[in-house]
Amino acid sequence: MTVNIIQITLKTRYVNATVLCPTHVCLSKFLGATDSAAPCAMMLDIAETLDPLLDDRHKRWEEGLLDDDDESIADITLQLVFFDGEEAFHDWTDTDSIYGARSVVQLSNRNAYEPHDF
Repeated sequence: MTVNIIQITLKTRYVNATVLCPTHVCLSKFLGATDSAAPCAMMLDIAETLDPLLDDRHKRWEEGLLDDDDESIADITLQLVFFDGEEAFHDWTDTDSIYGARSVVQLSNRNAYEPHDF
């Protein structure tokens, strides 16, 4: 039987009033807003809710107590990704916007991270 690991990834952006300019760190006139605080809080709440459930499921898998449909899944991991850099430096275009999201995609395509406890 093949054993699989499922990774659940939750991603959101957050607003940071400090902007990394191309050549130095500069302060932006942009003021952060609560539109990013809500999804960040929701992700942390989801993680806190799922953590004991995922731990319990893993223990049941180790003890061989899962249903036949679930036993091929060894572990379910939860990954939280927070990124910034949505705003454009000049004009909103495909190349001058969503810096954080594009960086997360590039990194996730190159790197696989092992699950670990905090």
